Amino acid sequence: MDTSTYVRPSRETARDLARETDLPALMRRAAELRDAGFGRPVSYSRKVFIPLTKLCRDVCHYCTFAQPPRPGERAYMTLDEVVDVARRGAEAGCREARFTLGDKPELRYPQARAELDALGYPTTIAYLVAAARAVFEATGLLPHANPGVVTRDELLALREVCPSQGMMLESVSRRLLEPGGAHHGSPDKDPDARLETMRMAGELAIPYTSGILIGIGETREERIESLLALRDLHDAHGHIQEIIIQNFRAKPDTRMAQAPEPPLEDLQWTIACARLIFGPDMAIQAPPNLTPDSFGALIRAGIYDWGGVSPVTPDHVNPAAPCPPLERPTVRARCARAARGDGLDEVEIATLFSARGDDLVAVVRAADALRREVNGDEVTYVVNRNINYTNVCYFKCQFCAFSKGKLSENLRGAPYDLDLDEIARRSVEAWERGATEVCMQGGIHPEYTGATYLDICRTVKAAVPDMHVHAFSPLEVWQGAATLGVSLGAFLRQLKAAGLGTLPGTAAEVLDDEVRRDLCPDKLTAGQWLEVMETAHRVGFRTTATIMYGHIDRPRHWAHHLASIRALQARTGGFTEFVPLPFVHMEAPIYLKGKARRGPTFRESLLMHAVARLALHPLVTNIQASWVKMGPRGVHACLNAGVNDLGGTLMN
Repeated sequence: MDTSTYVRPSRETARDLARETDLPALMRRAAELRDAGFGRPVSYSRKVFIPLTKLCRDVCHYCTFAQPPRPGERAYMTLDEVVDVARRGAEAGCREARFTLGDKPELRYPQARAELDALGYPTTIAYLVAAARAVFEATGLLPHANPGVVTRDELLALREVCPSQGMMLESVSRRLLEPGGAHHGSPDKDPDARLETMRMAGELAIPYTSGILIGIGETREERIESLLALRDLHDAHGHIQEIIIQNFRAKPDTRMAQAPEPPLEDLQWTIACARLIFGPDMAIQAPPNLTPDSFGALIRAGIYDWGGVSPVTPDHVNPAAPCPPLERPTVRARCARAARGDGLDEVEIATLFSARGDDLVAVVRAADALRREVNGDEVTYVVNRNINYTNVCYFKCQFCAFSKGKLSENLRGAPYDLDLDEIARRSVEAWERGATEVCMQGGIHPEYTGATYLDICRTVKAAVPDMHVHAFSPLEVWQGAATLGVSLGAFLRQLKAAGLGTLPGTAAEVLDDEVRRDLCPDKLTAGQWLEVMETAHRVGFRTTATIMYGHIDRPRHWAHHLASIRALQARTGGFTEFVPLPFVHMEAPIYLKGKARRGPTFRESLLMHAVARLALHPLVTNIQASWVKMGPRGVHACLNAGVNDLGGTLMN
């Protein structure tokens, strides 16, 4: 979907959604819109919750957070207690401290008024400002305040210490304020007052979160009106960062303890409507602890974000609904299975590529432990020289900034074609400098035939008989056999007789034809690449295997690639190592055309090496990092994430 052409529904069209009954179709539209705006990741915020006070002047009929004063208990947390909770959150890797508190308790409870006087603060909000400042100065956590309905001056004071603020609109329905309604007796739940606070926050450019609460007696039409009211505010000021769709959960000892909870389908409908009303660029959120068995169902409805998840504190507003663990047991279980050598399917491999936070740490540690078990702490490399005999190539791979057909715009250097004497000279020079191997590859020169590759091998072995020749990608082997009119096996046997020692597993890129159709449309298919490698192994060659990732590919493509390598290795045992190669975007045609990203993230690169170690175990025992592409710091990280080999010194 092209998001630039998406037109958000008008107010009238949005209101028509209240009569929408085809939920699957509605969800498909919402999910497509979400994917167009955000892609496939689903985010969350690792934070700690701080209930500064549970006293509140309101009496919402569904709330267990607000409590009356209790003899012997303080009305407010002390600043030392606040900082202690925040410090525990910081130690657990949290980045944010979310303050929850009741509205203006000092206007209802003498104890709250007396405590504030003793602390030296005129209002609860003034004390909140002090608490937020204390947390930031002591721990560096970013305070997020949910203070309820406040004045303009209070918003300004909080802006000094809180990077963001928030308040749930809940509903624009004034019926809920009437006797018997969920908000009866709660002046701060007046929708006009809440919208006014949010409007002032927008005028003050305060990053803000808001949303609606469903299942408290409102109608679907009123939900649409609530979402439209929030959209109007955001259109006017651009300050709302996320829209939360929160489902009512009945709680004991409340007036709504026996009220029915909204069914999952109702929550999905509301999420999908919110996505369509706000469009592709708004973060639509649903609290994961309120639907612990329905994560996939909410993702299919169009959410992008899970909101705050705490590894330290409970959700004080919904204490009976604990936050889900940040470590997924499935990730650890799959790492353990891989380490046992059981093998993972493509879905399981793709799941490991999605690891973040503690899951990421778990995958990396599992790969590192497996490397230590298989290879010990020895890091291997070979002293070698790269000899690229030509950069002339008639293929049109969209990622390549190396090859030249004619002098090309935006690409470096001029075409060259080394003669055999120069190849011999470079081989001798490499040997004299201590190299034991030459690594030779080049473009597919239109004048090259299989005889050219045979001559290159013979030249090197004649010049330096003991030099190991590591040369010719599967594409060169395929082209060489075709030009001589012989089978792959016959040509490979000729190469072996001419002195070829091993083959590099380059030209693999990503072994998924969905990717290859755009990335390298005239190159070998994934099946042809695997056919060359299997034939080479049958002839007696050992080869490497590679992946070039981080361009137009996705984790599912990487998973398919690894599964294909593992399957072939199970048949032949011919791969000596697996080598991830991150895409370098500079000067690559596909990037210059705006069709590829700027290479993989560091997280993706770390996972590529770690997951390869796990997914290919025990069949491939060496995982190599490209020091040229990863750099010293990247290589250091990879050596602690499953890598045991650094490849060649590459004199050129």
